[in-house]
Amino acid sequence: MNLDETAPVELSLGEIRTMGELETDKETDGAVIEEAAVEEQLVTPWERIDAALVDSIAHLTSRPPHRFLRRGIFFAHRDLNNILDLYEVGKRFYLYTGRGPSSGAAPRPPHPLHVHKSKGIFGTSLYDNNGKVGFPPKQAAPSFPSSFLHLFSGNDELRCLIPCAIDQDPYFRMTHDVAPKIGFEKPSLIESKNFPALQGENTKMSASDPNSAIYVTDSSNQIKEKVNNFAFSGGRESTALEREYGANIDVDVPIKYLNFFLEDDDELEHIKKVHFSC
Repeated sequence: MNLDETAPVELSLGEIRTMGELETDKETDGAVIEEAAVEEQLVTPWERIDAALVDSIAHLTSRPPHRFLRRGIFFAHRDLNNILDLYEVGKRFYLYTGRGPSSGAAPRPPHPLHVHKSKGIFGTSLYDNNGKVGFPPKQAAPSFPSSFLHLFSGNDELRCLIPCAIDQDPYFRMTHDVAPKIGFEKPSLIESKNFPALQGENTKMSASDPNSAIYVTDSSNQIKEKVNNFAFSGGRESTALEREYGANIDVDVPIKYLNFFLEDDDELEHIKKVHFSC
């Protein structure tokens, strides 16, 4: 699959800085910003995971590239080359994934982080409660090894690699900026596109709406019903348009799900061609 297909496009959207503004723009009826534009705004400045970097990872690990890499699902990074350099010479680093309980850790929020810095990233104001202002530093603190004294005591030189969806980037952009001021290495990030809800990529999965997602506890019949009745389709507005142009697989949610989960590239391309011609 050609990774060049995921290259950024030129967009005239104005300057978007905060997560709050981005969420508002994404959800405004009649003025929905394309997901690619939101991704681009969230990670600026960023580096794209291009074909050369994917080949480098495959060479270092002696394994074929994961489908998330070769299909551009993980598409951006910050300082990933620093981690690859460590891996190449056999030096240690640690992963902060957010999976599993972290109650045993005692996060140390970045000390020199000022409120105005947080405001510029997250859009907080003087009228927000203390919890909202204090949450981002706690969320981001595990990107420093001092948050895990039971694991890394005395190893403040360890670098951290954070695999995350693109909407989490602002937390770690914050720690990326302050790391040198408190004597730590800057965390590295590898960042993915968001996994879409059944209703489309500009909607969100919600626990209050069981039809917005497919759960591992769903039965086969429940999954079939959700896909048939609630999954956003790439079908055109009319039969005539469908015959003339085929389905729009770029927005079709079942195709997007297969892009995440189906390992076989040839089978995926076959399904796309069949679906496009329907």
